[in-house]
Amino acid sequence: LTRILKEAVHAATDMETNSVSVERVKEYCDLEPEAPWKSEHDSTEWLHAGRVEFQNYGLRYRKDLELVLKKVTASIQPGEKVGVLLS
Repeated sequence: LTRILKEAVHAATDMETNSVSVERVKEYCDLEPEAPWKSEHDSTEWLHAGRVEFQNYGLRYRKDLELVLKKVTASIQPGEKVGVLLS
């Protein structure tokens, strides 16, 4: 009896986990697409240089939210790795 009860609880837990996963996938599918990315510069130029530069860069997660990055200026050289942590 104990083994049967244990297996039933395990099956119920698995079912709950799977249903939460399905809910997350559905929420993701229902998201509004992001705005297309636009650039004023030739997109192939930076491929040959191998570096990335930010000048007075700002970033927000959505149009209606405040900037989370403000006035960032950085030069990332070929082979460098960069991480950005926000608090």
